Amino acid sequence: MVRLTDSPTTIYQFPHLDLTIKVRCDDAGVRSVSVVDRGRFFAGEFVAENWLHATESGLPDDQLSVKRHAIANRMHVASLALDILRGDSDYRDRIEVEQTLDMAIKSLEELDHLAMQRL
Repeated sequence: MVRLTDSPTTIYQFPHLDLTIKVRCDDAGVRSVSVVDRGRFFAGEFVAENWLHATESGLPDDQLSVKRHAIANRMHVASLALDILRGDSDYRDRIEVEQTLDMAIKSLEELDHLAMQRL
């Protein structure tokens, strides 16, 4: 489970996705969540050919389909969670933010690992 530190800014980096999440907090709670997506990871549509894991040769089509759907599902979970959290707002409850951020980070960690294998 993600736990935000007492630091005013917590940064999560996903180097193979070229993606960074910054969470700003203070004593009152979470002030903002921003996403720097230099690699334009969330721009456009899912392209299976960009993921070696989803296009491995020698696998039956049904198994490749399962792999493609798993990657796309992870992307959707991360995107939805970050959309909920993104931007400045009134102070938000730290525990609620941690729970939603946990979903995004778990998906992005898996995707970052898979991105190491991208073509």
